[in-house]
Amino acid sequence: MYPNLTALTEALARLGESYSHVPGFPDSVMAKQGAFIRAATPWNPESVSALTHDKAAVYALLEGKAPFPKTLVFFDPEGDHPEFAREKSVREIAETISPLPYPRTIKMNRGEAGSHVYFVENDDETVCAFAAIFDKKGRNYDFMALVQEHIAVAHEWRVAVAVKVPVFAYAKGTFDIAGDNLYARLSPIATAAIEATGLVWGAIDIIESKEGDLYFLEANSRPSYAGFIGKHGTEKITALYERSLRSAALSKNKMKGSEDPFMTSSQRAKARNGQA
Repeated sequence: MYPNLTALTEALARLGESYSHVPGFPDSVMAKQGAFIRAATPWNPESVSALTHDKAAVYALLEGKAPFPKTLVFFDPEGDHPEFAREKSVREIAETISPLPYPRTIKMNRGEAGSHVYFVENDDETVCAFAAIFDKKGRNYDFMALVQEHIAVAHEWRVAVAVKVPVFAYAKGTFDIAGDNLYARLSPIATAAIEATGLVWGAIDIIESKEGDLYFLEANSRPSYAGFIGKHGTEKITALYERSLRSAALSKNKMKGSEDPFMTSSQRAKARNGQA
């Protein structure tokens, strides 16, 4: 079972809530609030999950609200949306971005776990990176690609989010927990990203340059926290789940007290009188 699901079951046990697993599928928890599948939860609407996977859209929403690397977006000239492609070939794309100095980072728009992320240092490598992303026969084809100024990264931080609020942060890789002073700098960027995307549960990844500047990198609606749990145990992630479970239960109870606008007058009268 995924380590985060172990933390979830511990939170459910603390709250006295029952749960089960999909038969033959241990990486699942079926609870009163819904299905938890691997790292996915029932708390993020489908639209929010889709948005967090669309890097270009998130960067557009964060314009002027949080710092992020200079980013240019390009469409596959021979893709499904040629009307959005300003350039007619990957060579033309390379010419368009020539004013952006090397090195650069080129990545697919909807990639995850480092898929199709390229560090390029010249025009030939730039063309090859775009060709790989726009390869329709490739397993991870994307019709959109991003070019970003390269940031010399000193640290990458992950801010854990529960109930639309940043809770704590840690370094990716070492999993060291951020101190109060650093967290105070990370939190406003995470908050801006949460507000822009509507993220309810998940994580915000932020990079710190060698000069000490912070930049939003991406939002994640399905963090597994496996490495963090491996180093620190489940306690902090269990507390994250417990916080969200309690909040969702409170919201549900509040909703029970409100009237369904689609009730008939007789149904509304029965509900007010406590009748089924």
